[in-house]
Amino acid sequence: MNGKLLQGTVIKIAFTVALVSVLFIVSQFEFPASFEKSSNIMTILATGVYAWLIGSSPSRIDEKINLYRVFILLTIPFYFGGQILILLGYSERLGMERYSLIDGRISTAISVDAMQYILLALLFFHIGYLLNEPNLYENMKRSINYNEKVIRGINLVASVILVVTIGPSIARLLYDLVLARTYGHLAALHIRSEENYMGMWFIFSYIQGWFLPACYMKLIVGKNRILINLLLAIYCILYLMSGSRFQILLILFSVFIIEVYWNNRKINSRAIIKNLLFVWILIIVLRSVSYTRDLTGSGLSFESVMDVIGGGVLYETLFETSTTFTSVANILKYCPEVLPFNYGKSILGSLIYVLPSYIRPSIINEIVLHISSVLSPLYYGFKGAGYGSAFVTEAYYNFGYYAYIALMIFGFAVGALIKKIIHCAKAKDAYMFILSMYIMSELVWGIRADLYLVPRHVVYYILIPLLIARLISVRAENEERNNKWMV
Repeated sequence: MNGKLLQGTVIKIAFTVALVSVLFIVSQFEFPASFEKSSNIMTILATGVYAWLIGSSPSRIDEKINLYRVFILLTIPFYFGGQILILLGYSERLGMERYSLIDGRISTAISVDAMQYILLALLFFHIGYLLNEPNLYENMKRSINYNEKVIRGINLVASVILVVTIGPSIARLLYDLVLARTYGHLAALHIRSEENYMGMWFIFSYIQGWFLPACYMKLIVGKNRILINLLLAIYCILYLMSGSRFQILLILFSVFIIEVYWNNRKINSRAIIKNLLFVWILIIVLRSVSYTRDLTGSGLSFESVMDVIGGGVLYETLFETSTTFTSVANILKYCPEVLPFNYGKSILGSLIYVLPSYIRPSIINEIVLHISSVLSPLYYGFKGAGYGSAFVTEAYYNFGYYAYIALMIFGFAVGALIKKIIHCAKAKDAYMFILSMYIMSELVWGIRADLYLVPRHVVYYILIPLLIARLISVRAENEERNNKWMV
């Protein structure tokens, strides 16, 4: 790192630390008893913090959209969606909802603490990222590691996995759809979370886990792209019809990384307009699923789409995503008084969870992995409902206010991962690109969900297939070498 870039990094970190100090000072003030007034004050502060988080990171790296900016932007609707609606004057309408930020279940003081914690968490996360910001390092290698035998190995493994998984994956999605229509969305969601339910259908869920990674591998090796995109579209439609939505965001994010970074697709003004239109339609569809599943358990309907459009796409979107903030506020309310700190056990549990169920040590039963299942009943008053989680929620649950240190390390790791994605795309290192891209998509899921499944998914659905592909390519290289020697 040259002196000029180092100086720029030091200045950015110093200003971020200054913002941290400001927030700590603000936390000592007494906020108004009215949640709306306190929320508006914190939302204005959040606007300044987010402006710095986005403005102090480069918009493009290697002439491609900076994934870090995408990550930060995605946190806004989930952590401050409801507060933005209050600032825009939707308080009265929010008060008519069954559950909302102003329903009185969480006090104003705790909600303000939660907003302050989120902003501080993001700033410490940002410091970690700045310490490992991709564009602040020496020019990345441009050597090309593209190997036809490697590509053939990955393509062969991905093709076999697709043939094996496509039937069980579609069957499982159809079964989820039937469950949702029969028992309702929340009951079906609870059933699907149990490991030992319904015999073979749980086995199908294991098999289904390989389907999407195989599709990504096929897109990366550039084979059967039209067919793969069609399969992904069918998967997304069936997934929506079962009443679920957020995995679609992961699929889109993964495809985005592949297209922009690996395939070097340019994002021009026309593409931006088309993508904005697509996002607008997608938001309507995702929110309308929530309406329909409350009535029928699943699916889309014309009536639900019209409800979303009539209610206002902005309001419906931010109201839907705002429930994630509840997970943060709820953990501050009940931890550690009701729910003791986890002292990092979630990390241990996620590593143990990599093992098959029949050889996992019994300690796994004593570790809370899915925090929503514990805290959600304390908020809603009954089981079967959930609001997800967040990486900032898990950090506090595991480390208390030492979470800021953990989040700084996490930010450093995200910066390293983005740098790895850029490097592997340049060098056409298919193995590491697939691995890095998949991990990044899983971490994005952590904006509104638990992360304990990440190690398991990476090992089972990425590392094992890539290891097999590597063995195939090595064997092909050895055979070619032996044939040359014989000649």
